[in-house]
Parts: sequence; structure tokens; C-alpha cells
Amino acid sequence: MTDPLITRWRAAFSDAVQRQEDAERLKQAATQGRLADWTAALTSCVVATCREMGWVASAIGHKASLLPVDQSEYLAVDVMAFGDGAKRWRFPLAVAELENSQSPDRIAYSLWKVLSVRADLRIVFCYRRKPEDGPALVRFLESEVVLISAKNYANGLRWVYLDVGKFGGLAETMDEAIRYPIVTAHDGSETAPCVLAGPTCDSADVMYEKTPYPLPLSLTIGDEVLIEGTGAYTTTYSAVAFNGFEPLRSYVI
Repeated sequence: MTDPLITRWRAAFSDAVQRQEDAERLKQAATQGRLADWTAALTSCVVATCREMGWVASAIGHKASLLPVDQSEYLAVDVMAFGDGAKRWRFPLAVAELENSQSPDRIAYSLWKVLSVRADLRIVFCYRRKPEDGPALVRFLESEVVLISAKNYANGLRWVYLDVGKFGGLAETMDEAIRYPIVTAHDGSETAPCVLAGPTCDSADVMYEKTPYPLPLSLTIGDEVLIEGTGAYTTTYSAVAFNGFEPLRSYVI
């Protein structure tokens, strides 16, 4: 199930980005590749979204005065949002980075930055002209940043991300109803319990967490795994371009 905070944020951001003036500015800047204007327009939309959520946001051109030190940017984070209240030190409720560089490493740096900040909501926006570039970028970020983030070992468990998940044909793992046999090239070596998740970065795309799945410790990024007994329903269960990922392919022999 998607976090209620994320659901509220998405709805508020969708409203903000579709307002006529902001929508037109953002569309023109994006289609014409005017990256500085894209960043400025998107910043206004993000700050407006924070305001709709009842938060006070700090960003370039939007100075906040909730902390004892008034600033437009805190910790060099593009947007930082706080709950309203008395002027005092507090942790942010949300942080966001707006990265207009085409370099995957710069985007990975932005993701690493927000993951390093204590906040309930951490967001990275990045500029891409072609939607089909999204899945490859997400996979890169997973392997370079997400897999080594503190979340992986916060509860003593390793997180393993697969190229398929609940939205890629494994819908019957919902509520961990079906526990599929998984075969790897490292079977027979030492194992440890893992949380098993899909590639979409959606909070619902976690297949086995309540009862972690034992997988070989020697399993590394790029290794193939065979998920057995999935049956004929996988392709019909597969979502269509969810979060930019293409539907599950089928092969007839």
C-alpha cells in the first residue's frame, strides 16, 4: 500500500503543476531545453505544493524564517519544507532536489543528498526529454545509491531488488500470499534473510518483507535469478508502463 503522505503529495503536486501559469512556464522551458527556467518553474511548483500541504518551504527565491537562521537554502538542498509553528530548530518534513544535469552521476548525487537527510519525504526531480530514458536511469540509481543506502541494513536485513515485482507480473505476492521458489547460480552457499523488492521504487512494490526470503550472501548486482511456478497469469497481471517500465514480455516456444 502506498504511503498516505506520498499519496497526498502526488495529488497536491499534480494540482500545482497543472495551474495554467505554472504549467505553461514549465512546459515551454522543458520542451525548449531552457534548463535554468525549468528549474525555476519547477521550484515554484514544489514550493506551492508544500504550501498546499500546510508546510513552509525554503528555496532560492523563497526564504523561510521558521529556524533561528533565516535562509533560502539549508544544507545546500534545493527545497526543504517544515511544519509551521514557533521559530526554533526542527527537522524538515520534506526535502527535494531539482537536478537538470544529464549526467546520471549528478542525479545519483542528488538522490544520495536527500537520502542523507532526516525527513519523512525525500524527492528527486530530474530533467529528461524522452520518457523511455526513465527505466534505465532508475535501474542505475538503484544499483549505485539505493542498494547501498542505510535502509538496506537499518533492521539488520539486506534489501535485494529484482527487475520484476508486483507490477511486473508477480501480483500474487500481494500480502505475501504466494511464496515462489527462487533459484540462483549461488545456491548451496551461505544464505541470509533478505527483503525482496521490485524495481519501480513504489512503496507497494515489496514482495517479501514480513517474512524475509533467504538468499545467498554471494548474490551480487547483475546476477540472474529464476522465479519458479509463477504460472500463466504473469503477463496479464503485469502493469502497462507503470512508473515508465514496459510491460512484461512473453515468449512462445
